[in-house]
Amino acid sequence: GEHSNGHFAQYYGFVPRRNQWDSLTLPLSHLVDLLDANALLPTGRALDVDPSTRLELRAPVPHPQTFEVVRSLLAVGPLEPTDANTASILSALCAMRLSRFETDADADARLLAGPDLA
Repeated sequence: GEHSNGHFAQYYGFVPRRNQWDSLTLPLSHLVDLLDANALLPTGRALDVDPSTRLELRAPVPHPQTFEVVRSLLAVGPLEPTDANTASILSALCAMRLSRFETDADADARLLAGPDLA
């Protein structure tokens, strides 16, 4: 079905190797923090975005609403809201989120190949 890897892990106890429906949902605050940390938002200006907005990042392409939210935030800052800049910000957002995990993909692969789990 059309489920994320998290859904499969939680409800079925496995994760498909390739899943075009895999996704990650992040709060808008993560995007605002990233843009703010890189001086890509004007200071002292209220943003015209609902703070409860959740950003859905899908495996093959971002959700269209997520793409538009990023573009709208870029439009108020110094960076042009082009497709390339929007994709670059989404990539940086993913990298920022991944950096918060204790291990990286290589360490996870070594753990899974270890004698206790192999």
